Amino acid sequence: MENTGERIKQLRQEHGLTQEQFGKIVGVTKHAVSLYEASKNAPSDDIKKKIASHFNVSIDWLLGMSNIRTPVTDFSTEDLELMEFWNILQTRDDLKILVKEIQDIPPKEVKKIIQIIKTLRQ
Repeated sequence: MENTGERIKQLRQEHGLTQEQFGKIVGVTKHAVSLYEASKNAPSDDIKKKIASHFNVSIDWLLGMSNIRTPVTDFSTEDLELMEFWNILQTRDDLKILVKEIQDIPPKEVKKIIQIIKTLRQ
C-alpha cells in the first residue's frame, strides 16, 4: 500500500500543481512538500487535515491505510452495507476470487448460483 508521501505526490500531480503551488494551498514551503513526497518528513496532523479537506480525500486514504479515497459522510443503509461488504472483502481472498469469477456471469446464472448457496446453507 502507498505511503503518505506517495499519496501527497499523487494528489499534487493529479491536480497539475507544482510543489510550490501545493505548499501555498496547505500552508507550507516547497521544501516541506519535497520532504513529504520523499518520505523524509511527515506532515503535521494539522497539515494532513488541510490536505484531506482541500482535496476531498479521507485521512485514512492520505495515510495509505485505506483505498477508499473520499471521506465518509452521510450514508444510507445501502451504503453502509456496501462498506461492510467491502471491509469483509479486504480480509477474505476466497470472496475476492468468487466476486471476480462471478462478475461476468449473466444475472440469470447468478440467481441460480444464489439458489445453490441458499440450499447449501440449510
